[in-house]
Amino acid sequence: MKFIIGWITCKPGTRDGFLERVQPMVEATRAEPGCVFFELNPKMGSADVAVLTECFRDDAAHVEHQTLPHFAPLIAELRAVMLEGRTTYHFADEVHSM
Repeated sequence: MKFIIGWITCKPGTRDGFLERVQPMVEATRAEPGCVFFELNPKMGSADVAVLTECFRDDAAHVEHQTLPHFAPLIAELRAVMLEGRTTYHFADEVHSM
């Protein structure tokens, strides 16, 4: 599995509108066969930061995600509001629930 965690610092006052506008793209991503989960939410206590958590079945599913029609508009919306971003990637052969 491929896990992606990102922190997006938006231009002041733009985060909430961004999160509303991309909701259809978030829903489309969640419906992808290789998507395990996809969450894009406001960071508590930080008015301009959003947190992105994603998990795809494998790297190939994540690469395919980036070719689908709803990906380009999501990135365009992101670029319009983002001041800075930070992303980490994690891979796991097995995932254990607690």
